[in-house]
Amino acid sequence: MSVNEITLFTVDNTVTVDHQGRLFIGDCDEPVSENFKLRVQKGMNISRPYKSRIAITTSHGIDLAFQTNRYRSRCGVTLLTGFRNETLGLLGNPDAEKGTDWKTPEGVMMQKVGEFLQSYALSGPKYCHQAKEQDHIANPYRDSLRSELMVTPVDMVLAVPETLEVTEDLGSLLIELVQSIARRFADTRIGFLSTGSKTIKEPSQHFMDVKLINTTMIKEVWRTVNDSDAAVILPFAASYPFRTHSHKAILLLSPKLDILNSSSSENLKTLFKERKITFYMASEYKRFKNRVLGISWDKRAIMYQSDRFKMLSFPKGASMKILKESSGALFDIKAITQKDTSKIDALVKYLHDEMSINNHCL
Repeated sequence: MSVNEITLFTVDNTVTVDHQGRLFIGDCDEPVSENFKLRVQKGMNISRPYKSRIAITTSHGIDLAFQTNRYRSRCGVTLLTGFRNETLGLLGNPDAEKGTDWKTPEGVMMQKVGEFLQSYALSGPKYCHQAKEQDHIANPYRDSLRSELMVTPVDMVLAVPETLEVTEDLGSLLIELVQSIARRFADTRIGFLSTGSKTIKEPSQHFMDVKLINTTMIKEVWRTVNDSDAAVILPFAASYPFRTHSHKAILLLSPKLDILNSSSSENLKTLFKERKITFYMASEYKRFKNRVLGISWDKRAIMYQSDRFKMLSFPKGASMKILKESSGALFDIKAITQKDTSKIDALVKYLHDEMSINNHCL
């Protein structure tokens, strides 16, 4: 539910009706023609007896009726009696008692509508990045600064495994992404981690001010490892010294989604939690189509040049659990590998917006 539209999710289908009375089915961005009278989908019937009314009847005991005109839009929800005392949410409890409607997800009855509504708001990102990293966690990384005097703390690490096949050198591939970050972020430092790509030689550059980066500097990465296993790459990335109050972020570019086993996943979840690192990943996923550029940690679709509100499920895999646990996101890697500047800018804008929120204690 949003200001502009209401979406009904069932095990079989997804149906959205917006404030203009347009009907969308599934992931399609094109509305269904207004001329239909009855449309039968798996598990539901959708009827349009006249232009301003849509009725949706499901086999799950939930029915919706939409009425729109030039002045206002209305939505009515009808539940079977079997749902009595079995529901939570903004629509209350259908037990014919007004006093039982304002119940929070924890089952607490609220006295003020504002407190009730707030209890169902999407929560903010997981970590408070204004909080200083605890000394017993930060000390090993501070020691690395002392041992390598040329090392300066970073804000973000780009990790690129050798399984990412490129037709050009790595610097040319990543420069669009880096330049987009430079345009969006006023002050940020990036560390690079590569896993033995043939285009990477003599790593010596320890950190980079994003506004000074060029393709040659990208080749001079701080760290290289000889193993493309994500269970090796990600702990290396997490061992970078980060600036004290920065939003610590790792962006892994990997075409493959299934890159971790359950054992390494648990170790990484603990490490990322201790260091307050947010994990982002760019990969390939079949749901990335119809203007969908990614999926946020709260399952919101990250849209490109569209104001549609969608909820999408994550693919299965241990890496996705880390991503959700750390309030990260899954991006479409093709936007980066195809050097689509407009789409890259949209992804970086999402990163900037999330980091801006996540830099405050909520």
